[in-house]
Amino acid sequence: MTPMTDQYERSAEFVDIMLAAHWSALAPGLVEALHGSVGPIVDVGAGGGHGTRVIAQAVPDAEVVAVEPSPALRSVLLARVNESPELRDRVTVLPDGLLHAELPPQVGAVVAMNVIGHFTPAERHVVWDLLIRRLLPAGRAVVNLQPPAAPVQVPQARFSDLRIGRRRYEGWGRAEPAGPDQITWHMTYRTFQDGHLTEETAVEYAWWVLGEDRLKAELGEHGLRLDPTGPAELGMYVITRAPEQPGVAVTADARVCVGAGQCVLAAPDVFDQDAETGLVVLLDEAPPTPLADAVRRAAHRCPSGAVTVRNEVR
Repeated sequence: MTPMTDQYERSAEFVDIMLAAHWSALAPGLVEALHGSVGPIVDVGAGGGHGTRVIAQAVPDAEVVAVEPSPALRSVLLARVNESPELRDRVTVLPDGLLHAELPPQVGAVVAMNVIGHFTPAERHVVWDLLIRRLLPAGRAVVNLQPPAAPVQVPQARFSDLRIGRRRYEGWGRAEPAGPDQITWHMTYRTFQDGHLTEETAVEYAWWVLGEDRLKAELGEHGLRLDPTGPAELGMYVITRAPEQPGVAVTADARVCVGAGQCVLAAPDVFDQDAETGLVVLLDEAPPTPLADAVRRAAHRCPSGAVTVRNEVR
């Protein structure tokens, strides 16, 4: 997350209680996604600790590192961890954002629920690089994508209505586009007692929108894959290392070439024709895996056998 003041300073007392119902829906899917995981497990943007508690229950023997940069939310998190002997022995709370936290060198899982939109597109790539470097070979990350997936206006709606003692609390939210990949959320929290409005708190924060297709493309650039998990309406995904794909290594011998033609037609990103001699020019000795089939076709069509292809795993 980009450096900033604590955007939850004024809303923390409402955020934690209003997220409880949301976590009741998320918990079963997260437990399933973490099945078979080992520690340490990093809880990114742990907030008040609803997810931290689910992680600890899902993987009973794992150490949990809960990362939360907001002092207001972290005070709730630390109190929640401290009041539970089970959590107190296993959960370490770090007062930093993910990109600045002192994490274990290798982790079994990373959980990033309700938090990806706080990272800029550039920061997301740092996160994906962190995953490929820190995750154990069989490790995984669990994330969710919250609507909208594009910078569109979201009409005002009530997302929470709950009662504690004599008081009733409402949470309202709306969003407006704030750029090509960003929206601004406007949140209003209202407190009522005996039917009368006693307090109203309004806050706003920036959110970077992200859809499944773009997320999948970004992860692919870092050797990671994306798979949906849990009920579709929750927008939950598991990120793992992409399996090694068979690639190709190419050589092109201009000494035996009788004139580039079919190879260029089959794989123009890999082969070209010398303007003066008409002979083959190799543009990429190790073309990307998606071009492997085209390169093999080029070698098959070469009448002089000037193009040689060998398989290799990447």
